[in-house]
Amino acid sequence: MGEHQHPLQSDSKRTERIKLKRDEIVKEHSELATEHHTVWHARSQDADPPCLRSLQDLKRVRLGNLRSQNHGSVLLVRAIEQPIQLGPLFPVMNVVEDITNDVSHMEFFFSSTSPPAAILTQGTVLAIKEPLYVMNHGKRVVRVVQPSNVKVLKHGHDMFPRVFVESPPLVSKTSMEWAKEGNNALEIGEYSRSVDCFTSGLGTHPENHELRQSLHRSRATAAFHAGQYDLAMADAFLSLPAPGDTLKSTDCTALRCAGDAAYKLREFSQARAIYQRLLSILPADIQGLGQLRKIEARIHEETTGAYNFTALLEDQTLADHATFINRTEVQDSEGHGRGVFAKDDMVCGELIFCEKAFTISHPPPQLLGDHHSISSTNYYGGCGKGVAALWLHTVQKLYANPSLARPILALYGGTTYSSDADLPSVDGQIVIDVFQILQIIDHNVYGFEAGHAQQPYGSTKYSSNEGRESVGLFAYASYLNHSCLNNTSRSIIGDMMLVRASKPIRKGTEITTTYLSPSIGEPGRTAELNRIWKFHCDCKLCAAEIACNTQWKPIFDEVRSHRLPQDLEDPALLEDRIHQAQTLIGRVEKTYSTLNGLPRVALRELQEILMVSNNRLGHYDKSCEHALCLLRESGYQISTEASQVRMDFTNGVPTRGVVDALFLLAKQEQNQEVAKQFLLLAKQIYLTLNGTSNAWDVAYGGLVDR
Repeated sequence: MGEHQHPLQSDSKRTERIKLKRDEIVKEHSELATEHHTVWHARSQDADPPCLRSLQDLKRVRLGNLRSQNHGSVLLVRAIEQPIQLGPLFPVMNVVEDITNDVSHMEFFFSSTSPPAAILTQGTVLAIKEPLYVMNHGKRVVRVVQPSNVKVLKHGHDMFPRVFVESPPLVSKTSMEWAKEGNNALEIGEYSRSVDCFTSGLGTHPENHELRQSLHRSRATAAFHAGQYDLAMADAFLSLPAPGDTLKSTDCTALRCAGDAAYKLREFSQARAIYQRLLSILPADIQGLGQLRKIEARIHEETTGAYNFTALLEDQTLADHATFINRTEVQDSEGHGRGVFAKDDMVCGELIFCEKAFTISHPPPQLLGDHHSISSTNYYGGCGKGVAALWLHTVQKLYANPSLARPILALYGGTTYSSDADLPSVDGQIVIDVFQILQIIDHNVYGFEAGHAQQPYGSTKYSSNEGRESVGLFAYASYLNHSCLNNTSRSIIGDMMLVRASKPIRKGTEITTTYLSPSIGEPGRTAELNRIWKFHCDCKLCAAEIACNTQWKPIFDEVRSHRLPQDLEDPALLEDRIHQAQTLIGRVEKTYSTLNGLPRVALRELQEILMVSNNRLGHYDKSCEHALCLLRESGYQISTEASQVRMDFTNGVPTRGVVDALFLLAKQEQNQEVAKQFLLLAKQIYLTLNGTSNAWDVAYGGLVDR
């Protein structure tokens, strides 16, 4: 028979094992945090939805009993080290212990506290619903991906473990002491802790009315700095006297906070009313008058669409401007879910709408000045770093301000549109599924290359280098449906998207955009649309190209192999390019037999080669002939009769080449009236593509209006 171990010896050995494990994990704490492990690692794994059960309905589990997934369980732990976070995209990491003194690494993604590491401050007690217990570089870690699965437990909560109660027990603080601690946290930038302190002060239910108002006013300030504008505005109003009572000068702090919070939430009319109320107390307040002027400018923008584009171009990353959508509305689109429809007639070049991004992610500033070749084939985003940051920012913004959630959650996310139901709330906190947000971003994100808006066509640059690509989530623009023969052009300046009409649009017409450039050609374009957005384009161009029954990729590859280098001036080489392009045109035209009146993209590119080559050789008559052919192959029907230039935009696809062709025709035309009309058309298409008329003289300064 074997010897039985004495219970005390067993407990002693267990305690020793836990101590050794604790020492080892604490030692590994900083080392594990140095690994390149970002929020993007949560994309393809741990895709469990958030827990919708209350804490009381879950079974308590200890670290030693954890499995990879722990449905129906709750883990109670305390952070025992200083939290580590290597950067915004990295999880907050710490070491946690349970009620048995067992320990584990822990990583928390999508922290919504300010600063983010505050969620795992040393000594914080957490209840983790349905915790994940996964491997990170060979080490087991408790992982939290869904923010709503964690609740910070305060002393006095029913589930607060007795073993975590400090000895001797802390003396309960008064509301004044909480206020002092909150102010101290506010001064050093610990905004979430400051909010918690003022909340605890209010939780003591002070009988002094002025003290309650002061706590609300102070919490409003802390919440504003933490980006919690919903709370900031609500608290600021709670700190004000009852309706009908006289406002005092001390109430101006609260009014400023409420007004600024409303401004951040893009509620400009409410912000104006608040600042007008403030100025009724302090009519000569310089700061208040300045803020009111700024609010009035935003209201003017969102009601009229009249923007100061010079000021807009100065904001290369984040623009302080309003969204204008008054000329359009979202409606059901037959066969396409929902879409954007015109409420007015519009002409080519008119601003249809202008939208400020809900969230934006720009690459590091040093990359913006690094000019590499760009590609126009990647109209939408999808790169790892940019979308990862956008995902993080969107989740944090929604958790900080639940009032903003409904328009985002109503967007298409790959299966069906979400309902407009209110956000669920469990255990006193809202629940948002971070993976639903990711699906919404994946299907609606726009990618572009920022920092070039002051250059010709700089607001329409699209990068093939994901390290240089900016990405944005534009809620209203997300309702734009795709058509290869769309009726708009979009440009992005900073975090503002400008959408202009690329052809006349009648009231009630659906506004469409392009998800992919037509120059990709069939079947590649259809394959990409189906792979990413799960649909087949049914526009006239796609139908006609499919009917040609042609392998388009080899054709487009060959066409692109003949593109002209910017610096090619050698006459012999230019003549050779002309000969090659003309030979290729003869072959390609046979494949386009069913595209009468529609854009013939491969031929358009070949005509551009012929136009530019002849122009460089001084063969201006031939260059103009090919300019007219380029317009035709771009889908435009153009004619000149009795000094009148008529251009049919119906099937036209605007490009820089179209502007170049119209400008060349204007430059070479002897009839001044006709030349003027060609020039006006060139400027109209330039405005459509570029978003603004900025830098026209830089690109086409050789010709003035005649």
